[in-house]
Amino acid sequence: AIEQKKTEKVQIEKDKNLKETSLEKLKLKEQQLSAQLKEDERKKQELKRKVDVAIREEINKAKQREINRQKEKQRKKEEAKKGKSTQNTKTKNVKNDVAVNTKKVVTAESSEGSATGKNFANNKGRLPWPVNNGQITERYGRNSHPTLPGVSTVNNGIDITCSSGSKVRAVFEGEVSSVFSIPGSGKVVIIKHGGYMTVYSNLQEVYVSQGSKVSLKQSVGSLVNEGGVSSCHFEIHLISNGLPETLNPSLWLGGR
Repeated sequence: AIEQKKTEKVQIEKDKNLKETSLEKLKLKEQQLSAQLKEDERKKQELKRKVDVAIREEINKAKQREINRQKEKQRKKEEAKKGKSTQNTKTKNVKNDVAVNTKKVVTAESSEGSATGKNFANNKGRLPWPVNNGQITERYGRNSHPTLPGVSTVNNGIDITCSSGSKVRAVFEGEVSSVFSIPGSGKVVIIKHGGYMTVYSNLQEVYVSQGSKVSLKQSVGSLVNEGGVSSCHFEIHLISNGLPETLNPSLWLGGR
C-alpha cells in the first residue's frame, strides 16, 4: 500500500508538471496570437489610412475637373455672347453650326462618367471574383477572432484565401487611380469605375500603373506567398456627394 501511494504521488506530480507545462505553452500561444493580432490591426489601419488618402485625392481631382469643366463651359458661353454682339453679320447657318458643336462637346464630357457608374451599379451581385479560386476567410464588418475569446476585428472588405501566388484581376473595367505599398503587407491597386472604386491589396507584383485603363477580368497583379497560401484583401467604395462609403463586397460578387 505504501509503495502504491508513492507511485500515485509520483504520477500526481507528473500530471501537475504536465498541466503547468501545457498552461505555459497556452499562455505563450495566446501572447503570440495577441502580438500577431496587433500587427494585423496595424497593417489594417495603415491600409485604411492610405486608401482614405487615395480616395480623397481622387474626389478632389474629380471636383477640380468639374470646376474646370464649368469654367470652360462659362468661357465658351461668354465667347458665344461676345461673338453674337460683334459679329451679327454672320449667317443663321453659321450660328447653328456653333450651337451644334458646343452641344456636342458638353454631351461628350458629361455622359462618360455617368454611364460608367451606372453600368457598375447595375452589375451588383454579378461581378466576377477578384481571384479565380479561393474561399472567403474573413467577411465584411465585425468578425470574431477564431481562437481568442471575446476578441473581434472590423474588416472594410473581405479576405479571400487562395492558392499561393494567385493572380488578382479587375472585377470591372475602369482606370487605375492609385498604386502604393504597405510595409509588411505588399502592394495595393485602386481602380475607379465612375462613382465606385475597388481596392486590391496584399500584392507581391503589380502589372498596371496609375492612369492605366483596365478591362474586365484583366490581371492587375499577383499575391504575396504566405506559407504555401495567399490572401487577397478586396474592398468596394462608393463615392456619393463627395463622401466615400464602404460597401459589402459579398453582395456585389457573383460567379467566378
